[in-house]
Amino acid sequence: MKTEVRDNRQFTVSSRKLGDSWFIYSALKTRFEQLNIGKINQVVSVFGFTKTYSPLYGGRPFRRDNGLSMKQIKTLSKKNIGFSLTLSNHFFSEDAYRQTIPLLEALYDKKNSIVCANDDLARQIRADFPDFTLHASVVKDLRNISDIHQALELYDFVVLHPKLNDDVAFLQSIDCRDKIILFATIHCLYKCDEKDCFLNVSEVNRDETAIRQNNCPHRHDPEFKKLTVFDLHDYRFDGYRYFKVVL
Repeated sequence: MKTEVRDNRQFTVSSRKLGDSWFIYSALKTRFEQLNIGKINQVVSVFGFTKTYSPLYGGRPFRRDNGLSMKQIKTLSKKNIGFSLTLSNHFFSEDAYRQTIPLLEALYDKKNSIVCANDDLARQIRADFPDFTLHASVVKDLRNISDIHQALELYDFVVLHPKLNDDVAFLQSIDCRDKIILFATIHCLYKCDEKDCFLNVSEVNRDETAIRQNNCPHRHDPEFKKLTVFDLHDYRFDGYRYFKVVL
């Protein structure tokens, strides 16, 4: 049985292909609405890097051309769209945090959020910048109810691995769906069983001068990298309001 996608569903959308957009709101609207999963007024944030380097970036290798400028972020803010900074590096150090403080100060706003994989970093941000919303990154790979509940003692939201979208029983057993972010679209992560990718990215991103090579064993496989768009009309997503969108 299928149900209609509710109007109150909200999306956070990847900014990775928007960094060179002169008219970023129009570019975001076009790219998002082409997916036919929602309307632009349901987009509450974009996530990714800024053009300012941080050794705490994670998830994907840092590239300045994929990051947003503060001007672009302010343009989206005027449309009531926040920015979600992906500080999802595995590693935390006081020096890396000190380097990142000016960026955190520049972004400090209640509509903005930080995505973390390292709990020590999340605790530091919570103490120093309490108005940020904290997201537990998919990098944490939380796959059971106990770990989700434990994470929610520190984080405001938890992003679940896209493979869990296929576990209907698990999705329907979660008792805190208002604190869960599921993937609405995804590339390789949905199909990949490699465990070293995020760790390798974290290691490379700790050094701004590091050579960023794509060592993925599937990098030449177009089928592997093809975008998966989940059917949000499916009953398995009943009760879930927040979704992550990769472009």
